[in-house]
This record gives sequence, C-alpha cells and structure tokens, in this order.
Amino acid sequence: MKKIILALACTVVSMGLVPPVAALAQGEQVVLPFPIVDPPTKEELELAPLLDLRNGGISTGAAQGTGPTQGGLINGTLLPQTGDSFRASSSEKSRWGSGMMVSMIMNSAPLLALQYTGVTLRIGGIAQQTGGPYKPHKSHQNGLDADILFVGTDSYDSVLDSTGAVTERFDPEKNWAYWRMITAQKILVKGKPISAISMILVDPRIKTFLEARVVEDSIPMDELDLQVMKLLRPTEGHDTHFHVRLRCSPHYTTCLER
Repeated sequence: MKKIILALACTVVSMGLVPPVAALAQGEQVVLPFPIVDPPTKEELELAPLLDLRNGGISTGAAQGTGPTQGGLINGTLLPQTGDSFRASSSEKSRWGSGMMVSMIMNSAPLLALQYTGVTLRIGGIAQQTGGPYKPHKSHQNGLDADILFVGTDSYDSVLDSTGAVTERFDPEKNWAYWRMITAQKILVKGKPISAISMILVDPRIKTFLEARVVEDSIPMDELDLQVMKLLRPTEGHDTHFHVRLRCSPHYTTCLER
C-alpha cells in the first residue's frame, strides 16, 4: 500500500466542485435527489464539502437502538440505483438514507473515479424508507449506516482466502484513498471540528493486514492516516464489504450518537 496523498480541498477547488449541492466530474453534474431548500454555510462547505448536512432525509434516534432510542428516518432520501461512478447492489427497499449519507455517496464516488479511472462504488444496504429495525442488521436504523463493497470489487465475495489471508481482491491503495476522502469530512461538535465518520467496520484480518503493511513497508502516516486507522473497527462479518457510520448532523436535532 503506497502512501496516499489526497489534498481534498485543493481537488475540490480545481474541479470547480460545489458540494454538497452537486459533484462535478469530467464535466458532468451529479444532482442530488432532493431539493436544496436550506443552503450550507461557508463554514459547513469548508469543513464537509462532500456532505449535505441540512437537506434530504433526517435521522432520528440511534443507528442501533431499542425502545425510545430506536432509530428512524423522516422524509428518507432514496439513493438512485445507478449514478455517476456508483451502482447500488441492494433493492429499493433498503436504499433509503439521510441526506447526509446519500450526498456523501453521490459526491464522493465521482471524485474517487477522477483519481482512479473506471472505479465504481458498489453500494449495499443503507436503511428502509422510514428507518427502524432492518433485519438481519443490528444497526442501519436511521440512515447513517451504509455497506459499501471494497473499492475495486463488484460482488459480495470475500477478499480473504480459505486460510483467512487477504487476497489480491482487496486493493489497499484504493480503499485507503476512499477512507481518507470521507474521513476528511468534518462537522462541528461542541465548537470543535471532528470527522463526520463515526466508524468504519472491516474484518479483523483486514485491519491486521493494513497495520502490518505500514510497519513492513515503513509507510509514513500523517494525521489523517492515523485517524483512518483509528476509525477502522475490527468486526467479524465484514470480509466482503466495509460498513460506514456517519455521526449525527448538527441539524438532526433528535438524532442520537451511540
């Protein structure tokens, strides 16, 4: 895994990108599937150029809750089946999300494709139209969770072999580049900018593989790299895809961090 330098802010400016309203890639505009009624502030654009924190579906409750903390979605936003550099691998029933999550997917996919020509993000389940329990998942209740196939793969096949070793199906460079891109998106929490990403779940053997590569190849890690590594949570059942959870938007007033 070679060192990934992703100067996101510079890329955004040089592309003429004006997210979260839209992403511009190779001259084509990706329009988000919800009206921009409440435009972002300058600070929000600077901190999270790929996220729409205000419009579209609104997350309520917790991503994984029960009883009074159970998650839900108000005016859920449907991720299109296909779009600029992304394709959904799930049915319409499970493609509903918060405006924050849907904008992240739709704005980040074409930006990644500019860095790696031909790359298409494959998106799995997000949430149901009004949120709530979504079997067999324990989470995915409020539109802030999404399953995404490992970058460079197009099917739910393991990136591990029969012995549990990481195979060539897993592309560490492309996946790391994507994780850096989304981790760089920030929101204000108690006046302090922190990553909008709460966690990224991967199989324990994948995280061990990445940690070993850093040591073996003496790969320098900057602050963003260290943050990505910290966000990678070793979790069984994530050898075909990774699971991204976003923090609550400051504008989702009944959303709960859990």
